[in-house]
Amino acid sequence: MLKPKAVFTVLSVWFLFHIIVFFVLGPMGVQQISGLSEKAFFVVGINNQLAGSMAVVIGVVMFLCRGVDLENSKKILIGIGVCLGIMDILLLKIRLVDIPNNYPESADYLNAPLFAMVIWILLPIYSLYVGITAKED
Repeated sequence: MLKPKAVFTVLSVWFLFHIIVFFVLGPMGVQQISGLSEKAFFVVGINNQLAGSMAVVIGVVMFLCRGVDLENSKKILIGIGVCLGIMDILLLKIRLVDIPNNYPESADYLNAPLFAMVIWILLPIYSLYVGITAKED
């Protein structure tokens, strides 16, 4: 599990799982938000489709990176680890500051589930660790 190929597989599965999140669960979650105008539903739907499409792109790229040589794999893993770390900071800010301060009544369905937050926090750690420590067999 400490090989770049394994990390790329995990990242690929995680991002491709988001097809379900953005194309199935996203529209159902939007229906729970009361008081949205028709335009707002449209914009959120477009954003879900774009985010789902980007998750597919990232998932496919991560899957294809499984065949990259060790030196380049380490560079990619360090880059993805840093980017996911930045994204984690934004996710935590949204979860802990933005939603409670601006929409506390909506916290139940706007926040990502706790297990997903744990996975999002572990992924950059895993990527960075393997990117820094991986060695040739």
